[in-house]
Amino acid sequence: MKLLGILILVLLIAFPTFATIRIVDNSAANPTAYQTVQAAHDAASIGDTIYVVGSTTSYGYFNSNKRLVWMGPGYFLDQNTGSQARLPSATISNGQFAAGSSGSIFCGISVANYIMISVNDIVIRRCNFFGADGYNVYATASNILIEQCYISNPNTYMSNVISLQSSHDVTIRNCYIYAAAYNAQALHSLSEAGPIDVRNCIIYGNISLTNVTFTDNILRNATNVVFTGTAYYNLCDGSQFGTTNGNQANVNMSTVFVGTGSSDAQWQLATGSPAISAGRFGGNCGMYGGDAPYILSGIPPIPTITLFDAPATGSTLNGLQTRIQARSRN
Repeated sequence: MKLLGILILVLLIAFPTFATIRIVDNSAANPTAYQTVQAAHDAASIGDTIYVVGSTTSYGYFNSNKRLVWMGPGYFLDQNTGSQARLPSATISNGQFAAGSSGSIFCGISVANYIMISVNDIVIRRCNFFGADGYNVYATASNILIEQCYISNPNTYMSNVISLQSSHDVTIRNCYIYAAAYNAQALHSLSEAGPIDVRNCIIYGNISLTNVTFTDNILRNATNVVFTGTAYYNLCDGSQFGTTNGNQANVNMSTVFVGTGSSDAQWQLATGSPAISAGRFGGNCGMYGGDAPYILSGIPPIPTITLFDAPATGSTLNGLQTRIQARSRN
C-alpha cells in the first residue's frame, strides 16, 4: 500500500492535474482500487489516465468508447534487473478501441490475446503481446502508430500477428514481431490499405502488405514476402528484398545479434554486426536503431520506482525509515 501511494504521487507529478488518474489493482492490499480495466474505463471521463498496476492475475478485457491514456509498468521486469521495484507486468486478455476512443494511447501493458482498433488516431506503445489464436493487432482504421512493442505469437498452427485490413497512414517502428507458424503472416493488409511505413523492426515470418515502405528492418524466416512498395537498407536471411537500394541479402543472422540476455535484450546488435551503421541514413538497422529506439521491458515514459525498501512498522520517535530509488524515463 505504501508503494502504491508513492506511485500515485509520481503519476500526479508526471501528468496534467486536470486529468484524473484511476488506479487498477486487483491485489488484496488495495481493495478500493478498480478490480478490472473495464470498471476503470466505465468510471473514467474523457482524457483521464488509467494506470494498471502489475499483477499475476489478468485484469480481463476492455471495450473503450472514450479517449483515454492507458499506462502499465512494462514487461519482462523480472528479466531486466533494475527496471521496476514491483516485478509483475499488468496483463489484460484483450481490448477494443471502438467509436469514441479516437486519440487514445495504450502503453506498457501486456496483452494475452489481441487488440482491435476500429477508430482512427490510436497509439500502441511499449506493449507486450504474447499469444493468440489468430492475430495480436487487428486494425480497420487509419492513422495508427505501433512502436517499441514486443509482439510474439507462439501459436504453431496459425499466428497472424498484425493485420491492418484496409487501414491507411500506419507506422510500425522499432518493434519485435514474431510469427511462429510457417504459414502465418507477421504483417498483413488488404489490397486497398496504405500507405504503411515499417521501419527499424525485427520481423520473423511472412509478409503480405500493399503500398508499404520498408526501411532499416531485419527480416528472418520469411518464406513468402509479397508487397507493393519500396524497400531500403534492410537485412534479410534470404533474398526477399534483393540487393538494390542498400538492402543486404543472405545475411548470416548468427552474426547480427548478441543472442544472450533477456527476451528483448538478446536482440541488441553484436559487436561487428552487419546491421551497425547499415541503415538508410547511416544509423543501425533493427529495433534498437532509428529515431525511437526500443526500450528494454517497455518501461513507460514516466518516472519509475526501481527500489522501495521500508520496514513493516515504525515508531513515534523514529518514524518510518524508507529508502526509495526512482528513475526518469523517456
